[in-house]
Amino acid sequence: MPRDEKSESEIPAAVTTEESVLRLDDGRQIVIWHSRPQSEAPLRGTVLLAPGFCGRMYSLAATAAYLCANGFAVYRYDPLDHRGPSSGELADFTMSTGRFSMDQVLDWLARERGVESLGVIATSLSARIAYRVASERAKIRYLVTAVGVTDLRATLTRVFGVDHMASPPAELPPTVVFEDRHHIRTLGFATDAHERGWNPAATTRVELDRATLPIVAFIARDDDWVLEREVEEALDLANHPERRMCKLEGSGHNLAKNPRIAQAMLRELTGAVMALENCTSGEVQRAALPPSFPALEREPTFEMLTTQVIAERRRSTR
Repeated sequence: MPRDEKSESEIPAAVTTEESVLRLDDGRQIVIWHSRPQSEAPLRGTVLLAPGFCGRMYSLAATAAYLCANGFAVYRYDPLDHRGPSSGELADFTMSTGRFSMDQVLDWLARERGVESLGVIATSLSARIAYRVASERAKIRYLVTAVGVTDLRATLTRVFGVDHMASPPAELPPTVVFEDRHHIRTLGFATDAHERGWNPAATTRVELDRATLPIVAFIARDDDWVLEREVEEALDLANHPERRMCKLEGSGHNLAKNPRIAQAMLRELTGAVMALENCTSGEVQRAALPPSFPALEREPTFEMLTTQVIAERRRSTR
């Protein structure tokens, strides 16, 4: 091997990650990962990452690495009834299960780690959950969403090609298949969505009208599942100057399919979090989002990110 090359085992991971287990009273458990900056400098802030539907904690490895490199402590979790090491089967997932999981993690962070005030970053379907949680919990300082769902029923209709939410319970298929391999039981999901008000786009708008925190929403211009106008209507930008919508060109819903777009997204998202942390700290007014986000102070190398992703994938599937 040439002297200036390193094997995979010699390349350091971007961050060090520790695992905790949140044990619930009913015997179930939620697995949580905690990543910290390698620098000894004071933390800039704390952020909770929520994966999108069928995503897992290791799918957020690069996001965690970028945030840690710029001074943030990062927590991640796999929800109940989801993919990953937490309890339950993906087939049983509902929106309210996702909401319960997020609430439990936030309560655990306050109780066990003393983290009562933090930012939340949520992707795709978890963004719809985060919008509701953020509208009801004052200790969430700011929210960043990526290709975040605002109109659940419309998005699911585009994903499956059928509006199952319009079907009477007796006419629902037993399961639907997401991304050709993930089976979801329809009756439980649909019943929960109807009874708990997850379906209507108007409900998202009402919840966000009630929310007082700054929000930055990243959307993909070529997203076939989440439309720009839906996000714009939900955020009501004209009446909420503390909110911003950032548009990513050249990408669909799955940002990871295009490495160039993914890297641009990580840079912009990290800059957004830096700006939001600044404008929600001390005496600075919450509405004072800067016209542009700050440049990153540090950026993980491609080799470090690769090592990080491989290590976390192995850890998650052990």
